[in-house]
Amino acid sequence: MKSLKKTIVIVNNNLGMGGIQKSLVNLLNEISDKFDITLFLFKKSGALLHEVPDNVKITEAKGCLRLLGVSQAESRQMGGFYYFLRAILALSCKLFNNHLIIKVLVKTQLLKEKYDIAISYMQNSDSKLFFGGCNDFVINSTNANRKISFVHCDFSNYEGNNSHNRRAYNKFDKIALVSNSCKSSFETIMPHLTSKTVCVYNCCNYEKINKMADENPFIYGKGINLLTVARISEEKGLLRCIDIIKELNNSGCKLFWHIIGDGVQKTELLYKIKLNALDDYVIYHGETNNPYRYMKNASALFVPSYHEAAPMVFMEAKALGLPILSTDTCSAKEMITTTHSGIVCDNTNQSIYQLLLNVCKNPQLLKINAISADNHIAVKGFYNLVDEAYD
Repeated sequence: MKSLKKTIVIVNNNLGMGGIQKSLVNLLNEISDKFDITLFLFKKSGALLHEVPDNVKITEAKGCLRLLGVSQAESRQMGGFYYFLRAILALSCKLFNNHLIIKVLVKTQLLKEKYDIAISYMQNSDSKLFFGGCNDFVINSTNANRKISFVHCDFSNYEGNNSHNRRAYNKFDKIALVSNSCKSSFETIMPHLTSKTVCVYNCCNYEKINKMADENPFIYGKGINLLTVARISEEKGLLRCIDIIKELNNSGCKLFWHIIGDGVQKTELLYKIKLNALDDYVIYHGETNNPYRYMKNASALFVPSYHEAAPMVFMEAKALGLPILSTDTCSAKEMITTTHSGIVCDNTNQSIYQLLLNVCKNPQLLKINAISADNHIAVKGFYNLVDEAYD
């Protein structure tokens, strides 16, 4: 007997340890009993694979299409042919763009099975990068009654905001944005698609977060201990804070900044810490699979980004009752100010300095009310998305 559940295929690059992948796995654990779901991955790999519910069918791409799901280093494990092919494709993207390359790759595999809904869970990136393809695959290689694209970024400030990617959104029946602020940002760029946009918040695994936070929680010394958990890259704004921390400590504030993560600016960050003799005040802990043990006893989560969409780390901090100090990015006020879970300052160096100075002088500012954390609103948003796709 044929199942009465709606059939859904969700397309993503892989299940590595990233914010979009975490959100996807958390969503699957909330909705897998309500739908007949197939998860199509360009590469069936990543630390989160084991967290996918048993009743979700996982399918991997074939042949060269798998290259869209791996880094250059990871492609070495696929053999010399794929390693060199990926290098050539990446270089071609850098010299020209990725439009034709991705178009050809996604057409090497067509999903013959008919689905009610096909979902692209990851937006395309900069046209000069060998990355993305989920939107292209859903548009060109899936057989579905309705097609949906998720956007996990502040699109107006996103490097993937280009004419090629914008045209693709015209071909979707619905477009899901992960906060109302992200929705507004997208609509300023694509106002003619406003009727297609829907807010669907990210899901969070609150039980797992609290359990991992209790696994050997990190003990901080006296003083205010700020914690940043982020990719160490330009948009995260870490480098600009070195001088701010130095000035605050020179003025008598006993403030310590702990950093967890990795990224292209790590070497520069560590050099700047040493150059300013801040080794005792800016402490780099490296990358870890369990940042929650550091979040457990920190004074506050510090997010000095130039740009953010609706970061999972905001939700994770709220789950642990950790106050958030953030610059004003796309969803900061929506996710922090309106829930009374921290303080948002203007996105300038002077405002960051003033915020941290105020916290040093008055630590009571870091007291926040307990927040009831669950995925009810996020799951309801997904159900509404599916229903609206069929209106």
